[in-house]
Amino acid sequence: MPAPHHPSSLANTCITASNIQIPYAPFWSHVTEAWGLRQNPNLLFLFYEDLVKNIPSTIREVAQFLNKPVTEEQVTQLAAHLHIDTFRNNPSFNNTALRELEMMRPGEQGFIRKGETFK
Repeated sequence: MPAPHHPSSLANTCITASNIQIPYAPFWSHVTEAWGLRQNPNLLFLFYEDLVKNIPSTIREVAQFLNKPVTEEQVTQLAAHLHIDTFRNNPSFNNTALRELEMMRPGEQGFIRKGETFK
């Protein structure tokens, strides 16, 4: 893990995010605002824990929200496509090119994490 003064340290990232110096910030104010609108019929909240627990159920929920019919075959195909192992094996996401160019440190974890929820 980098030293606390390192630009990529967790502490520095939190400070940067809280100071709205990154494009997707202010994260918490966005979440708070959306949570306040959670009863709006045009807003669907999804939780990673639910997705990991049951991908097909989440697919059906999204399809129903979008008023798009899906067959069981489509749900099965999409669930396989969205599975964490599929992402890990996809060169577009697993940083294969960055590793080959030695732009990542040996053993450094890439974009795809463990795919687990907090216990």
